[in-house]
Amino acid sequence: MNKTVSITNDGDSPRYVMGRMIPPGETVVFAEDEAPPEYLAPAEDAAPEATADPLLAIAALAIGNLEAELKGLSDDDLTRLEALEKAKDKPRVGALAVLTAERLRRAEAAAPGGLQETPPATVDGEKGQ
Repeated sequence: MNKTVSITNDGDSPRYVMGRMIPPGETVVFAEDEAPPEYLAPAEDAAPEATADPLLAIAALAIGNLEAELKGLSDDDLTRLEALEKAKDKPRVGALAVLTAERLRRAEAAAPGGLQETPPATVDGEKGQ
């Protein structure tokens, strides 16, 4: 039995596929061997592409760039990132310190009254205005 491929024209004007006009809103069925390759499903025996883990890319960043990326991560991502860093042959102490500092900053922000703006101290040790 020959497989078929259905191609639908969702546009407002006629669409030409393999020399055949498909009017707007209509579907034309092609035999699989006659259909253009861009309309065929990928072969099942093809190896699936590995999806890149964005945390692996972040874990490879320099410490200064790593610190800048942490604010956009969830707490779970932060935990995974720490685990990735610890799993390295030579975990970077600076990276682990940045991760710990971000955890502390988040915990302090979540605490009642945490991370309130305090005026900077003046040279005399008095509070500024």
